[in-house]
Amino acid sequence: HQSGALLPLLAHPHRDVRRAALGALERLEPRALDDRAAAALLQQVQHPTFEVRRDALRLLGSLDTRRLEVGALLPLLRDENWEARWFALELLSRFGPQALAPHLDAFLLLLADDRLEGEAGFLPHS
Repeated sequence: HQSGALLPLLAHPHRDVRRAALGALERLEPRALDDRAAAALLQQVQHPTFEVRRDALRLLGSLDTRRLEVGALLPLLRDENWEARWFALELLSRFGPQALAPHLDAFLLLLADDRLEGEAGFLPHS
């Protein structure tokens, strides 16, 4: 697959190299991203740099949700960056009720968490 040459760059220690690889992957057709690419992207949502997390989430949004795990995405609703939280919420909203139902308790606990109040909420404040 076309994505195969770019996947090793997602492990590069420098965030700009990772972001460039994510940008190149984003320019590929979504069907060019196989299960290995989906797994590599899911690893990137744990990166300490919010731009890498956000870019990976945006790219994951182009994939079929059958390649993704709801449980791996839920913790991202607590991300310190509102853009990462927004892309995670947008991505989770694409899953059907049957996929989300087993995770409803965890999702409700996240929503009830007092750290999500005020400035740490899902959306930016105007």
